[in-house]
Amino acid sequence: MKDSVTNAPIVLASVRNISTNTTTMTGNDGKFSIQAAENHILSFAAVGYFFDTLQYANSYLLQDTLFPVLSPLVRDLGNVTVTSRGLSQYQQDSIERRKDFLQDIVNYTIPTVSQANSGAGIALNIDRFSRHERNKRKALQFYETNEKEAYINYRFNTALVISLTRFKDEM
Repeated sequence: MKDSVTNAPIVLASVRNISTNTTTMTGNDGKFSIQAAENHILSFAAVGYFFDTLQYANSYLLQDTLFPVLSPLVRDLGNVTVTSRGLSQYQQDSIERRKDFLQDIVNYTIPTVSQANSGAGIALNIDRFSRHERNKRKALQFYETNEKEAYINYRFNTALVISLTRFKDEM
């Protein structure tokens, strides 16, 4: 059994003789073997292909091999180009804040566990527990909290909150 577009063999397709209620599967080369007699109905099915049937009539009795071809359900898209509509002001600000923060504060992360120089075992890096590293982790947590606040303020601006809640003095 082959693909009608690529002419490639269809692997693990189902071939069923509806008249005798027997089923077989195609192999890696798309070949199959099934018993069929005159006027038996054979059905061919494979995932991703249209279903097809065939009545084993006089014209096929003289042949010992059938060459069924199935049509694929979908075709490949050609080249697809995905473009951005640009970044929102929040996204641009967020990228800039992250770049500044990472450049100033978290320029290098000291690993907690590293390989030992002797080639045996592991060594624990004590620098992870230093005041400098602890302050770096706090700064990162502070940055993430501020980033969440900036997103909320961007997403739910003052005009929107006032229109929904009618609170004017607490802004």
